Amino acid sequence: MSQTVHATRSPTRPPHQPIRLLWAYVGLTFALAWAAWAPAAALFRDPHRPGLPSPTGGLVVLQTLGAAAPTLAAYLVLRVSGRRDLLDWITSRYRIWRVHPGWYLTAGLLAPAIMLLSLWVRALADPHFQVAPGSPLGEMLADLGVGGVALVFPLLVLGWLPSSALLEELGWRGLALPLLQGRWNGLAASVLLGLVWGVWHLPLMAAYGDPLVPYLLLIVPQTVLMTWVVNSARGSMLLAMLFHAGLACALTTLYPGSRSMVEIALTWLVAAAIVLRYGPRDLARRDRVRLPEGGDQHAHAPTAGRTQG
Repeated sequence: MSQTVHATRSPTRPPHQPIRLLWAYVGLTFALAWAAWAPAAALFRDPHRPGLPSPTGGLVVLQTLGAAAPTLAAYLVLRVSGRRDLLDWITSRYRIWRVHPGWYLTAGLLAPAIMLLSLWVRALADPHFQVAPGSPLGEMLADLGVGGVALVFPLLVLGWLPSSALLEELGWRGLALPLLQGRWNGLAASVLLGLVWGVWHLPLMAAYGDPLVPYLLLIVPQTVLMTWVVNSARGSMLLAMLFHAGLACALTTLYPGSRSMVEIALTWLVAAAIVLRYGPRDLARRDRVRLPEGGDQHAHAPTAGRTQG
């Protein structure tokens, strides 16, 4: 029996309050983040440097401040709107940890696995392809070798948990995704969230000299995969953070020195297979996670202690 919370319409709540919460959240998230990232793009942007350079201290500070915007915005919007019950509901989902171990492996390793598969395909298609020696992946291979990288890789993923995964997910998957899935099906909600999430990074990408369009083409199907994991894990915020950490690791730590359409195409293929297998409505074998809309008496979280497959 599914334990996932369904949207419960309370007669005391305006029928359009969820969409107003969504607009307020997105607007405040952009305003707070871009207030930090726009100066970063203006002060530190260098179009001649290679992708993913070692950032300066000032850029790291501004980047971190902006990354905290989704969580801060969610907190402020829910407190100002008087929806402390929803804030409690979101935070309760951090206690949902007893899910099938396979979901932990999927959340942490799916995005890196797609990246590594894309490197293998590129090597097969181009005998001259090689990982750039000065890239993050190239430097790790030089220091540790293939076996060493494989051994420390789980630690690399876990190392991303206290950064953007922790700073962002209370907002994106805690508030925004359930709001969107209350209005649209899981696939449509994921595509919309992926586009918003990608465009949100625009000033930061300008600071690092990364193009936006390839990033959007990659982050949208990755968001679909992330929704699949979160919905399947009863809305677990821990699984959302772990997927985010794996994605960040794939995009940065495993960066080989150049981007390729191979990774984008493979990600779309995996996402399409998930949609075909689980259906666009819920992207899971259980109901998609939707935000409770009633008062405190209605805002109950999924049961945290039951193990699910």
